[in-house]
Amino acid sequence: MTGGGSAPWYDGASMSARGVVVVTFNYRLGPFAHLRDDYSNDDRNPAFSDVLAALQWVHKNIARFGGDPKRVTVAGQSAGSWYAHLLSTSDSARGMLARVAHLSHASNRPWAPAYQDQLSDEVRRELGTSSLRSVDRTELLEAAKRVVLRRPLELGAVPTPYLPTTNEGTADLFCSATESARVSHVEAVYIRTTGTETSTFFFDSPQLRQIDAEAVAALRVSLASRPTIGDTDGVVANMENPYEDLVAVTSEYHFGGPSRDLADAYALQGIPTYLRVFEKQSSLDGFLSGHCFDLPFQFGQMGPWTDAPMLSGVSPDEFQRVSDVLMSELVTFVSSQDQICELKSHIQGANPVPIMKGIERI
Repeated sequence: MTGGGSAPWYDGASMSARGVVVVTFNYRLGPFAHLRDDYSNDDRNPAFSDVLAALQWVHKNIARFGGDPKRVTVAGQSAGSWYAHLLSTSDSARGMLARVAHLSHASNRPWAPAYQDQLSDEVRRELGTSSLRSVDRTELLEAAKRVVLRRPLELGAVPTPYLPTTNEGTADLFCSATESARVSHVEAVYIRTTGTETSTFFFDSPQLRQIDAEAVAALRVSLASRPTIGDTDGVVANMENPYEDLVAVTSEYHFGGPSRDLADAYALQGIPTYLRVFEKQSSLDGFLSGHCFDLPFQFGQMGPWTDAPMLSGVSPDEFQRVSDVLMSELVTFVSSQDQICELKSHIQGANPVPIMKGIERI
C-alpha cells in the first residue's frame, strides 16, 4: 500500500557508508499492482514483475558501481519480505541473488485468481466503468479504498487490503516453509521480527486497547483451530493486561511463528540461517516494539522520521547507538566473505537471538 525506494525514510546512504553498495527501488502498489481487467492478458502480479526487473538491472549493472553481481543480497521488510522470499524461491531469479534478508516476514497467503477478479469487478462497479484503465488514477485509488474498507476485519487480523495473487510463480509452496527452503536457491538467510509486530496495527484502536480477557481467550481458541505455523499455545497468557495478551498471541500467529518455522526449515536444509528479534520498545503508549519500529534505526535516518510518534523522546545519541547495532548486523550478514558470518547461526527449535539485549527501553 505504501513505501518506496525513493522515499527519504529509506535512503541507503548510512548503510552504504559501511562498505556495501545499497540499491533501493520502487514497485507498483495498491490497485495498480493488484487489480486486473478481466478481459486483459495482464500479468496477475505486476509488482513482482517490477521487483524482478530491478534485480535483473542490478545483476547486469552493479559492477559499474563497485558491487559484485555474484554476491547480491535482496532484503525486504513486511510486503518487501514477501517479494524477497518469492525471488529467492523463483527460478526466474536463479543466479541473480546469493542471500536474502527477511524483516517482519508475515504468514499472509496470496489471493486466489477468482478473488482478484471479484475485487476488480467490485471496483469497476464502484466506478461505473468497464475498464480500470479508462479512469483517472486518483479516482481509482479512492474507489478501490472504499471497496476494500467495506470488507469486515476479524478480531486480531492484520489489515492487508491487497495481497499478491497465486499463479505459477506464487503457488502454495510459497506458504510451506519446508518446501520453500527446499527449492530456495540462496546460500544464506537472515530473518528478523520486532518484539510485538501487531501492536502497530492495534495501539490506536480504543476498542482493542480496552479488550477484555475473555475475548482474547476466545481468539486464542480460534487461532489454535486454524492451519498455522505459529504456536500460539506457547504464548503465556497475560491476564493482567488483555491488550498486551492480544498483541502477543497475534504477533506469534502472524509473524513470530512463521519466521521461526522458516528459519527451522532453512537450517534443516543446511543453509546458514540467522534468526533475530528486535525488542526495543517505543515510549508511545501501546506501541511497544511494533511493526516498522526498526526501520528508522535500520537505515540510520533520524531526520526524515523526526515527526514519527513512535520515535517520541528518542535522543540523537540514543538513536545512533541503536542504529549502529542494526546496521552492523545487516552489513555483517551481507558483506561476510564466507557463507558463515560472525553472527550466531540458527539451529532447529532455537528461539530468535535478541539484538538489543541489555539496552534499556527508549
